[in-house]
Amino acid sequence: MGSNTLSTGNNKQGHPHLDKTEPLWTVEEVAAYLRLKPETIRMMARRGKVPAVKIGKVWRFRAKDIKIELATLSQVVVYMK
Repeated sequence: MGSNTLSTGNNKQGHPHLDKTEPLWTVEEVAAYLRLKPETIRMMARRGKVPAVKIGKVWRFRAKDIKIELATLSQVVVYMK
């Protein structure tokens, strides 16, 4: 899932994995979308179980990445039945 930290560096084009036109979700927004507790989302982000970036002390998530991850998990569950 890649690195969980945001590197600012001297890259004039910005971070290669962040689309500036797509808003980032907060822990609370992801938790509401997935119907989980915010602390569960934080734990999953720390362990690399969901795609996330840490900006300072807060986690941020791209909506597209969360939806792709959910779709992937849904396919795995269907195949396991």
